[in-house]
Amino acid sequence: MPDSTPRPAGVHDSASFSPELEALRGWAIGLVFLFHADGVITGYDRIGTTVSPVMAFITAGHTGVTLFFVLSAFLLSRPFLEEGRGGPIVGRPNFFRRRILRIMPLYSVAVCVAVALAWQNPTALVDGLGALFFLNSFTGSVASLIPYSAVWWSLATEVQFYLALPLLGLCLRSRTGQWLGLAALLSWAAASIAVATQPGMLSNDVHFRLSLSLFGRAPAFLAGIAASWLVVRHGERLRTSAMESRWLRNGGSDILLLIVLFGLGMILRQVTYLGFIRTEISAPLSHLAESLLWAIVLLIVLLAPLKIQRLITNRIFTTLGLLSYSLYLIHEPILFFGLSQLVPRGIPVDIDLGMRAVAFAIAFALCLSLSAITYRVIERPFLVRKASINR
Repeated sequence: MPDSTPRPAGVHDSASFSPELEALRGWAIGLVFLFHADGVITGYDRIGTTVSPVMAFITAGHTGVTLFFVLSAFLLSRPFLEEGRGGPIVGRPNFFRRRILRIMPLYSVAVCVAVALAWQNPTALVDGLGALFFLNSFTGSVASLIPYSAVWWSLATEVQFYLALPLLGLCLRSRTGQWLGLAALLSWAAASIAVATQPGMLSNDVHFRLSLSLFGRAPAFLAGIAASWLVVRHGERLRTSAMESRWLRNGGSDILLLIVLFGLGMILRQVTYLGFIRTEISAPLSHLAESLLWAIVLLIVLLAPLKIQRLITNRIFTTLGLLSYSLYLIHEPILFFGLSQLVPRGIPVDIDLGMRAVAFAIAFALCLSLSAITYRVIERPFLVRKASINR
């Protein structure tokens, strides 16, 4: 991607901008979109089915959320890592102002629209108010506002990460803080292992809710932080070494990327077979491998000389990345109401696939158009204001 790639609204002048990361956001939202579309178009669950490692990226496309978490941690942790090394202190109030301006304007509109459209449900207003303050972090999904609220759980988890992240700089700045941080990390690891190896410790409902929280999704955030640390400390040296390696320059980097993606596909293949909920309950540690592999993908895309770089980082995916937040909040109800009516007609998928593919294309175009509008009208004005706030 050429250096002329425009800097999107919301990025402070002092902050670095990487089109590769924006494109990876585009890939992430693409996976989430295709996952939900697959479920609606086919009309059946794929539990117990074996798919190819490539198809698994669609049938277990919720892995796109894991990639979103890795990217979020990679980007947001850098100032705190630099603070921990003796760099400028990150202003906590400004950090939270920037986060509020990033997620709350569009999310608030999405919640209000959901409550208005679900007015016949007697608990819609109360549930909407709770979701607006991310109380679904504790209560789980907002069932009364489905399908609008289907993806809101991940925003609640993201907010939990925002609240915890400022502790990173504090922990790294002193020896005492480092020991306290290590103790907290080891305590989390021990608790995670206990939950994973003793299924009867928690009810399935509590176990599932915990898996969707910061506790359960910590591997993704930790992998992103680790990748950010590696780039901050050794990024230029690694990039130079990779460029000097003839093997890596002549396709070796591409081979490594494909190997990592194949390994990720094999994990997602098993997730497809078990099902999302069963995986969260019975194999929560799979997130660790999944998150590490996504972090490696990120590092290869950023640091390695890839011959297929333009297939990964291009205008299509940077545009999807730019619109990813709007697409994320908009796509599920459009897919649900736009495509779900095709499924109960009793026509087998193989016969009806053409009609469903056309409906999918129309739904995608509608999602993209609405997202462009909500980005321009709702997101962008607040992103411009966000960019004016110093770190």
